[in-house]
Amino acid sequence: MNRVPSVVISTDGAVVADLKRCGEQAGTVDLVLEFAIPYRELTEPQMKKIRLASPRLVFIDLDDDAPTGCKVARYLADSHPEALIVAVGSAVPSATLVAAMRAGVSEFVEKPISQPAFDEAVERLSRKLAPSPRERAAAEGKVLFFCGAKGGAGSTTVATNFAIHLHRQTGERVLIVDLDLTLGEVALYLGIEPRYGIVDLARNLHRIDEGLLASYIATHESGLDVLSAPFDPDEGRGIGADEVGRILEFLRGVYDWVVVDASNSLDARMLAGLRTAQEVFVVTQVDVPSLRNIQRVRRVLKRVIPERSPRVLVNRFHPGTDITLKDVERTLGLEVFGTLSNDYGTIAHSINTGEPLAMSASSATGQEMDVLVRKVSGMPLEPEKKARWQLKLPSLKRRDADVTARPRILAGAEP
Repeated sequence: MNRVPSVVISTDGAVVADLKRCGEQAGTVDLVLEFAIPYRELTEPQMKKIRLASPRLVFIDLDDDAPTGCKVARYLADSHPEALIVAVGSAVPSATLVAAMRAGVSEFVEKPISQPAFDEAVERLSRKLAPSPRERAAAEGKVLFFCGAKGGAGSTTVATNFAIHLHRQTGERVLIVDLDLTLGEVALYLGIEPRYGIVDLARNLHRIDEGLLASYIATHESGLDVLSAPFDPDEGRGIGADEVGRILEFLRGVYDWVVVDASNSLDARMLAGLRTAQEVFVVTQVDVPSLRNIQRVRRVLKRVIPERSPRVLVNRFHPGTDITLKDVERTLGLEVFGTLSNDYGTIAHSINTGEPLAMSASSATGQEMDVLVRKVSGMPLEPEKKARWQLKLPSLKRRDADVTARPRILAGAEP
């Protein structure tokens, strides 16, 4: 483990001296801040100094007013989740240790601090220590955000099948997150019944690491990992926008791809999720209300993530509809990124049986999804699949030839 910045809060000078000595000898820990004052005398400016120092480890002394020390630990765990809290003390009662762990303490080292005990603690912590933002920057996964233009657009079907195909084609770690915290259905569509999910993760966010994360993740038979929404809609109300952002930022440091199935609402939690996304896909059908909603969503996206435009995915597409793809593109001012066939019967059977379309090799939608995954992941299009994708183009071109030269803007949709 590289040397990590650390802070110590203790009125015991021997603790500070021991930590400096052990850190120097091990070459793993640098004390960047020391506070030799009682916990009750810590001020907000001093707590701000701790946050600005961005320590990876914070040592607190349980011999100095343990109840208040636990409150400080809780505050630091919530306000600076990148850091791990380490308690030190002598003859600390078990009840105090339990309270400290519940407050967010990750490790305990007994006084007087010896080099072997320090080294063992740091070794255990190195497995839990999340990468810093700088360390994560080069290895972060991508967050792909899927939302529907309106209810019934099929965003959950598209997101779940896309995630399975993405894992299958890339061989990389893929997680799907159900961010519809009121009526999420990802688990239902995948035919699984997770015991835990995003609510449990949010409740333990202050002490989360990759090992603990695994206990909240379900795995589909395809190899896709799943972080499910709660079954009880009331449980999801306790998760705030800040927690959503922190959860997705943590997950992209663990997985290569995080596929988010979001609700159709534009509440604060969804906007917090959007800020973490590298790509935003709006799943739509070809009708005026859907296209009008995309225009409304796009205005919000320009405020939240102005550097990115949404990708339009036309679901249940049929070339014979009154509204052509060219009409869609003219109306939205966006290219159609991909289309998925209108195969309602097969999709309904898939949802009712909990067997994703991606598990069927003969599904036409599955073949189209393969092409979509290759476009998103940057993989080269396979020749035979590229040909299938282009089979629809002649009929579309013929239909476009019948459109008058004047650009057609759909009634009810704003230019």
